[in-house]
Amino acid sequence: MNGSSFLRVSAQIIHLGAEPGPRRSTWSEARSTGLASKIAWSAGDGTLVNAQRASGSSGIMATVGYELRALVGQAKAIDLAVSQATASSVTLSQGLALLPLPDELFDRLGGGEHVVFGDAFYYLSSGIQILARSASAISPVAYLEADLFGGCGTQAAVAWADGKLSLGPIVTVFEPTAPPPASRPEWAFNRVLRQLGAETGESIDEFAAVGLGGSRRSTLDWTNTEH
Repeated sequence: MNGSSFLRVSAQIIHLGAEPGPRRSTWSEARSTGLASKIAWSAGDGTLVNAQRASGSSGIMATVGYELRALVGQAKAIDLAVSQATASSVTLSQGLALLPLPDELFDRLGGGEHVVFGDAFYYLSSGIQILARSASAISPVAYLEADLFGGCGTQAAVAWADGKLSLGPIVTVFEPTAPPPASRPEWAFNRVLRQLGAETGESIDEFAAVGLGGSRRSTLDWTNTEH
């Protein structure tokens, strides 16, 4: 494939929890309305908790959020992506590294032009896909995108190896009712992280094991070296 080509495939979409009810705010919407200042989380295991609530005309709404746009892979592969994009990365556990994709880098890589994989992602442009595919010549690379607020929202992920699509896209949709713990291995992020070689170990899942939980709850958090 040449550098300007990109794939369009259907995503595997998995709904967790009860049937969808009235639409609730995602992290992106909450951030724009100021509700994101009421964030509360559990201690480091990536589990959402409804520790703070806001009362409004529509009743009680949990104000918990998580938002991420990033490439993840073994450190050498991400180092290549970093050099090509003139960006910076963050070290994760188990030999992985993360390249956050904040708005400035997203725009430099082509912005929303040629968004790929249909409705599976909001922010995966052809420019980001080309970067990921190039880096995957060293070892598998994944794109992770999450937008959650109040326990509702989506995780979406896709992976490439040797410049070709290797897994996904996978979208996990979280509904108001908490998903069963047994479903964790099938969540989009966990499935793709296993593709990258991540292991759960003594952690609750791969997401927690590699360090994607903790205090960083947004893409911008991952660009802040003080965390």
